[in-house]
Amino acid sequence: MNVSFFMPWKRQLLPIRWLFAVQILFFAHSSIVQAQIQAPDLLCIFNDTLRWEVPTNTCGPFQNYTIYTATNRNGPYTLLATITNVMQRSFFHENAGVGLRFYYMQSNFNCPGQPVLSSDTLNNRIPEMGRIRSVSVIGEDVEIRWEPSPSPQTFAYVISKNTATGTTVIDTVFGTTTYLDTNAQPNERQETYFVVALDRCGNVSLVPPPHRTILLRAEGASACDRTVRLTWSLYQNWSQSIERHEIWVRENGGEPRRVGETAGNVSAYTFLNASANVQYCFSVRAIESGTGNRAVSNESCLTLDVIQGVNELVAVQASVNADNRVLLTWLWNTDAQLRENQILRSENGTIFTALRREMPAMPLSRVNTFTDESALPAQRVMSYRLETTDACNEKVRSNIVATIRLEVQSTGMPGVNRLRWSEYINEYVTGNINYEVYRSAGNNPPTLIATYGDGNNEHTDELDLDNPEEANVCYFIVAKAALRLPNGNSQPVESRSNSACADQRAQLFVPNAFAPNGLNREFKPVLQFGQPMDYTMIIYDRWGGKIFESRSIEIGWDGRGPSGRELPLGAYTYHIRLTQSNNKRIDQAGVVLLIR
Repeated sequence: MNVSFFMPWKRQLLPIRWLFAVQILFFAHSSIVQAQIQAPDLLCIFNDTLRWEVPTNTCGPFQNYTIYTATNRNGPYTLLATITNVMQRSFFHENAGVGLRFYYMQSNFNCPGQPVLSSDTLNNRIPEMGRIRSVSVIGEDVEIRWEPSPSPQTFAYVISKNTATGTTVIDTVFGTTTYLDTNAQPNERQETYFVVALDRCGNVSLVPPPHRTILLRAEGASACDRTVRLTWSLYQNWSQSIERHEIWVRENGGEPRRVGETAGNVSAYTFLNASANVQYCFSVRAIESGTGNRAVSNESCLTLDVIQGVNELVAVQASVNADNRVLLTWLWNTDAQLRENQILRSENGTIFTALRREMPAMPLSRVNTFTDESALPAQRVMSYRLETTDACNEKVRSNIVATIRLEVQSTGMPGVNRLRWSEYINEYVTGNINYEVYRSAGNNPPTLIATYGDGNNEHTDELDLDNPEEANVCYFIVAKAALRLPNGNSQPVESRSNSACADQRAQLFVPNAFAPNGLNREFKPVLQFGQPMDYTMIIYDRWGGKIFESRSIEIGWDGRGPSGRELPLGAYTYHIRLTQSNNKRIDQAGVVLLIR
């Protein structure tokens, strides 16, 4: 069948890319298209009178128009009339009866071999109306949306609404299924709309059930209540029920955000924790079940005169200083009117007791710190949280943060330490936590020696056995993460653990022989790791007599006696006593062979 020029909804539903394709085909095969026998453009049927527009056919002389009819859309169709006047534009079907009838037309031109096209198939009923999808408030205006009429004879849509003087036609629109009423007053009253389909004969569809805008009202409560009570009218006359209501708000002219939801049969909502000096503009969006159709209410705006409470209280970190004191850091909204702040501490992560009570100085600072000098972060994990009381006696508790506890132990293997640490705790962490391992030896600054991802809490460190400074090393951990704050912002955070040290046991390597006249000319031990605080080495002859004594590990025995004479070849007894810097003592005795 032909696509009627006056069927704008059909053109609207045709994708743009198809239109380009049709144009290309038209120009590429114009001779073929012109050779087709175009049917009359059947417009409408009024009181059994068919009306049409005459076609343009240039392929041959006109012979007649034919009209076919049936009582069923799918036929069978029979020839009703033959029109021999090329310019005739209407036909009255006598004795059509009161039943449902369908009609289409064809043109007969003397164009041998060319295809004959048919018009649209119309029935003798008034147009069907498309269902109204929604009426929604957009600023001060109302937008009406409806489904296109399924009747091909539909030519336009007539928009009406209820007024103080009755139902009034406000516009007739062509080729669209949306309309914006710029003369509405949706912030003051519910606006009610009707949409009917219209054909070229003046037939109009039945009037479908009207749709009405949602009227929203917002009212604030007392200064300490900090709530806004929202009430609205339920959307009516969807074919399906209302699935839900979404509550949206704009703050100080910002972008809208969804703050709540109610069931479809609920028409009230309480907005909590409203702030002072903020203009709130609320709207409600009704969603139809099964279709996703959405109707938006008017915006209802207000600014509350409230006592500002705490709407953001975040414990950021509990980090251990180099002197093993704990630095607690937290954030809160600076406009809160506080009466008291408590810092709470726990040594088991469960039971918290007040560590400090204070009346915060006004105005509040965004970033706040407290140093806990009585904490023992090297012995146990220390957990912290805050609790505020505002001018309305409302209490707010923060999240929990905890210190990172590091333990270091020697594995028993020379020069190998094992580190274990607790996890960084903060519920606002987003993403992974990285742990950096730092080591310091002697008077050297700390050095980063390893980095681990989330879930890795152990490191094995191998020391340089030839470096005496590494006899005593200390470590600490730095956790690095990002916090997602309640206001939506992201903030990096670093938290340091306690410092933990490990001493390596000094190793004495004592030769069992030496030759004063050979390569190994002096008898003395080799010390691995560190310098001794105290040292004594005594050499005895076979009768137990002392023949040599040294107070420095750098001074050995050259095989001579007290008088300086060379002693003969033989076995001599030694006793070595060494005290380390950590006060650990090493005693070692044995026999050394003097070779001549």
